[in-house]
Amino acid sequence: MLAVAAALAGPAQAADVILHVDTASPVTYTLQSLVVDPSGNVTIYARSGALPSDTHFLTLTYNTSRGTVTVNGAPGQSQQAFPAGTELTLVATPLNANFVFDGWSGGGCSGTGACTVTMNGPVSVSAVFSAVAGAVQRTLGVSAGANGTVSVGAQTVAAGASQNLTFDHGSAVVLTANPASGYQFSSWSGACAGQGATCNLTLTADVTTAASFSPATASACGPTPSNVNIINTQVVGTNFTRTTISPATPQEIQAFRFTTSAGPGGGVADLARLTGSVGQRTVVISQCPGDISTTGKSGGCYASAYDTVSRSFVVGYPNLSPSRYCHLEPNTTYYVNVTNQVLNGSSPTCTTSSNCRYNFILSGN
Repeated sequence: MLAVAAALAGPAQAADVILHVDTASPVTYTLQSLVVDPSGNVTIYARSGALPSDTHFLTLTYNTSRGTVTVNGAPGQSQQAFPAGTELTLVATPLNANFVFDGWSGGGCSGTGACTVTMNGPVSVSAVFSAVAGAVQRTLGVSAGANGTVSVGAQTVAAGASQNLTFDHGSAVVLTANPASGYQFSSWSGACAGQGATCNLTLTADVTTAASFSPATASACGPTPSNVNIINTQVVGTNFTRTTISPATPQEIQAFRFTTSAGPGGGVADLARLTGSVGQRTVVISQCPGDISTTGKSGGCYASAYDTVSRSFVVGYPNLSPSRYCHLEPNTTYYVNVTNQVLNGSSPTCTTSSNCRYNFILSGN
């Protein structure tokens, strides 16, 4: 087991810390959980190698602005691994007198008391909290420029529109500026001013913000090939996970689009082959969708492997080796291009959609 603790010099944000494990030979670490305490201290728990087959994940869903959930007395994480057969006690507690715990759903949990689950397989549990009558609410006014939209959680503010959204006092809110085709994120005004395409706010007052967009800088990308499937992740400051990706054809290239922050920051793109799949997968980070060439790119921007492929990218860390880290520009759109072939290959190494499948995670920045 590997445990790394790092103290942050302010509120915990994804851009504030980069974990780098330097070993004489490549080592795979599987993340088990990540804990951030109220003082901003981050502890990352991981284990070398892949998780054993008798390990199952507990997935917790709850509004952290309204309450907390503990697992055997420790803070509950959104996803955490446990050995098969482990018995867990879940306890939900409202954050303060403005909220109440309404009850559990999923995983065999019900009512409002402590819930006990046994990890005989994957378990998903939701804890529902609600605001009491008269609780303080905050208004977030969001405006999107004419050439893009703004995502606020599951809600989207249309291009050229404005919308007032209501949240609990103290809520942590993530806004993402999504440029239309041919445009790029330019800047925020108001409460998000100075942040990258993804803005993080804690609402302790009523505020407004607006996103603006500008024509994209001309590039040498050329037309996007017809076998490219673009997937918009917008992962800055959070994680994007897509399980059981099954390309329409072995020749299809998945282009996972994301926009970097103002920096400094960093992240990781991880791809894992699924059981029953065959052949190699190649990852190339580029400003062009479908670009799987290594020409003109540093070694940190591409990799190919049979089981697991991982590439780390950074914004604003010029001293990190370009052979190990892909150096990206701030506030710029990039693509993690995934193909079912070896580096600079000409044909897929798998033959059907079912044996080309993989899981994909894009995190950090």
